[in-house]
Amino acid sequence: MNATDKTLWVLAIEDSEDDFELICNELAEGGYTVLHERVETAESLKAALEHQSWDIVICDHNLPALDSISALKIVRGKTEEVPFIIVSGLIPDEVAIDAMRYGARDFIRKDNLAKLVVVVERELKATTLRTDLKAMQDDFHRVSHFDSLTGLPNREHLFK
Repeated sequence: MNATDKTLWVLAIEDSEDDFELICNELAEGGYTVLHERVETAESLKAALEHQSWDIVICDHNLPALDSISALKIVRGKTEEVPFIIVSGLIPDEVAIDAMRYGARDFIRKDNLAKLVVVVERELKATTLRTDLKAMQDDFHRVSHFDSLTGLPNREHLFK
């Protein structure tokens, strides 16, 4: 996402064009320019993940060819960083809990889309924080285990 113009790359796993249009409208009302791709099958999801970097994945639970848990496993197999939000009309509580265990970041009912922008903004901030933390941890590891001049492992690294 580009913070200055609020452009948001959205990968939608949704079989209803009308529902997807409502999601895009809600994000647009929240100030986002939405660039998107809508997919309905595992094959098209895998292809979309290969050819584009996404800011967020929004997934319906029940699609004819795919469910949210299967879609989540495909996305997590490719990337851990992208927030995965389930937006669905009907999903059993047990399935929603399983989805959260597999790495879904949130669940929103389609009849409560007013919550979508708040959730998206929260997840984008959290993703930025996780990315920054990972970069700092990598820098700390490099500085504490490798010589800054030569790049060779230092004593701490060798005796670890």
